Amino acid sequence: MSQYRYSMIQGLTLAIFFCANVILNFAAVLWFNGTWGATLCSALTNINAIWIILLTYQMVRLYTETFNNHLLTYSEGVSLVVSLFFFASIITAAVRLALLLWQPEFITLTFDNAIKALQTLDIPQVSQEQFDIAMQQLKTPFNFVMQYLWVDTLLGLMLAIPMAFFTRRKQPPQQNDNPSQQ
Repeated sequence: MSQYRYSMIQGLTLAIFFCANVILNFAAVLWFNGTWGATLCSALTNINAIWIILLTYQMVRLYTETFNNHLLTYSEGVSLVVSLFFFASIITAAVRLALLLWQPEFITLTFDNAIKALQTLDIPQVSQEQFDIAMQQLKTPFNFVMQYLWVDTLLGLMLAIPMAFFTRRKQPPQQNDNPSQQ
């Protein structure tokens, strides 16, 4: 099986976990904003992120052992993890777009929370006109979804760099065919 076909198929599984994070994020912002529920949703999102990392590792190992004769170079490992995240993020983007069209106030609430967090930092101020122009461009559902699509793919690349090092194999495991040497 080719690496990209495998990535498409396994990307569906990974997308389930990505979509769970999207739904938890929507719940935290829309329904539990500023309450204990938001904290719980954030904790569940972090636990889910750990599961995503472990699941990705298992998917790479499965591909190496089942479809690639126990051989995986560093570049193949990086490519596999990035393509897994890319295909999962495409499916997640469709779910995120549907949720944004259903609840468009999510974008406004998300940016309002980000602005509140930024105001606590000591950052140079920009003019209100420049800020409003930038926010109008970012607040469209399509731009919001595309931004997350690329963020998810870049996170996949950041995960792929160390993960490919740990999952690469240059030689298949040695099997001893001569029973007299045992």
